[in-house]
Amino acid sequence: MIEKILEKIRQAEDKSEAEIKQAEETGILKIKQAEEAGKKLVEEVIKETEKEIENLTKKSQLDTAKKEESLKKKSEEEKNIIREKSAAKKNKAIDYLMKELGL
Repeated sequence: MIEKILEKIRQAEDKSEAEIKQAEETGILKIKQAEEAGKKLVEEVIKETEKEIENLTKKSQLDTAKKEESLKKKSEEEKNIIREKSAAKKNKAIDYLMKELGL
């Protein structure tokens, strides 16, 4: 009778140890899966950040090009205004001289 009780205790201990070992293995597996998921998440965040940086860089370059074009256009407009004013002054001077000379 004691033998049967001892055998049942051994079986319970073996079963308990097997369950503990399985739980440990399952826990280790879950930890590894969580680590992999974490690594993938970090990689995705890095890729998204790189894309965002690239897009911002492209946008910045485009904005800079637009500003340069706008400044160039404005500069040309200012040059044309100066030329027109200069031509108008020359024409007034010529008209004045022609009037003075009686031509």
